Amino acid sequence: SGIWDAYGNMPMSALFSFQALYCYGRKLSSHEGSVAGQKIAMAALYGNGSHTLSLSCDYQGDALYNRMQTIGKERGGQNHINFVGMQSKVYVDALKQLLDMTRKQPTPSDGIWSHSVTMILHEWAVRRCELNHARSLTYVLHSVSSLPSLMQNGIEAKIQTSLQFSSLLCREKSWERAKQLILGLCTICQQRGLRFLRARLLLQLVMIHLECSPQRPVCALLPLLECLSICEADSMDSLHASCLCLLAKVHLQLDNVQRARALLKGSLPTLLQHAPIWFQGEAWLTLAKCHLREARDLLSDSEVSSRNLGCMRLWKTALEQLNQSANLFESMDDALVLREVYYLQAQIYNYLPGHRSQRNAAATKYSKVCKDLLQSHSPMWQNVLESMTLLDMGTNS
Repeated sequence: SGIWDAYGNMPMSALFSFQALYCYGRKLSSHEGSVAGQKIAMAALYGNGSHTLSLSCDYQGDALYNRMQTIGKERGGQNHINFVGMQSKVYVDALKQLLDMTRKQPTPSDGIWSHSVTMILHEWAVRRCELNHARSLTYVLHSVSSLPSLMQNGIEAKIQTSLQFSSLLCREKSWERAKQLILGLCTICQQRGLRFLRARLLLQLVMIHLECSPQRPVCALLPLLECLSICEADSMDSLHASCLCLLAKVHLQLDNVQRARALLKGSLPTLLQHAPIWFQGEAWLTLAKCHLREARDLLSDSEVSSRNLGCMRLWKTALEQLNQSANLFESMDDALVLREVYYLQAQIYNYLPGHRSQRNAAATKYSKVCKDLLQSHSPMWQNVLESMTLLDMGTNS
């Protein structure tokens, strides 16, 4: 399990952890059992049926599950968010696995259990743009990562904590702070020979560059190529596929549509088998944008007689891919990406004749997410207002 984890294959790591618990559970120490349970729980973030590796066929976490399903309805105050259509299935599954670990392991390693739960809650809060909640959980993360029971993992727990904190900095648009944090962690990983963690950090740095400088995607190429080199040298297939997904995004922003689409089609099978759910959704979204870019070029270059059929085909293909992307991002409650997906869906339905009701439904989802983002008092409020105005102009025409 540890070897698979070192190579970035979390589903296989979870499978062998599952076997270790069920075949040798009584011989494992409390720390070993907690680590195995943690790997099984974190595999829920990868989809592919990994959540079926349940620590128990009869969950005792139903109360937690019900609580998580209605978490938005019972929250008050400034951070109250109740996104349309979001089930939080991924994080609920992971939390249920960790909760059931306490029954399977009567004396779980408190540090590992607390760190895992807090990491999941923190990531969930960042995805939902509940920034005040995420800031509070950041202090908890730094506290539990220093517990004696986590010292067996060395500095890895602290690096994972700091990596998670960088995602919060990005949501707050503190991109320079996030870059400096990631670069410092990369130096530590290089000194200690933590190649997989270094590759993950480089991937995060690429995402920061693409987010803060969408007009200068070439800035992301240096860390991206370095990450690809590490993944190829160490056969980190899932991480390599995730890198190719971001490389395709870079090519798309550079107007190399054909190259972007080829990279995505080549890496999509590995992404769907081994990569995190977020990268699966990002791959479908980028592929849809490739088809939309082709449709735009076709409108400007083709004759009227052939233009309509070609564009219709491209729009429908992009719509299918956006639906795939929406399903994945809805399972993770990623509000910012869903805002973009719903916007594109509404625009495509607006172009297709006879799809007015679907257009209005997508526009309603989009407006709802925008309003909930405003309620979260996150720094992106001005961009939200601008994009809501654009959508209103499009749907009223």
